[in-house]
Amino acid sequence: MNETKKVKDEPEIEQGPECIVVVQNGFVYVGHVTLEDGSMRISEAYNIRRWGTTKGLGQLAIEGKQKETLLDYCGVVRVPFHSILFTIDSTFGLLP
Repeated sequence: MNETKKVKDEPEIEQGPECIVVVQNGFVYVGHVTLEDGSMRISEAYNIRRWGTTKGLGQLAIEGKQKETLLDYCGVVRVPFHSILFTIDSTFGLLP
């Protein structure tokens, strides 16, 4: 199986827009982002383990999950602002 499934439901929290978030040390996440207390909260977060694209991360944001894309469910991820390299709005809807 190529994808880790959600283990348990999160409490009901207002969700922000879906974004791809690139952080230090090569980690790339996708999820609904909100800002809180010096960090970015990524709910329904998935680590993008394998992009599976021919045109980079922008292709995922515009076209969505590709045949070779691998996503691993992480729940809620909080990233300090200083660790965020950049974000890309996901216009297609990359989340499973």
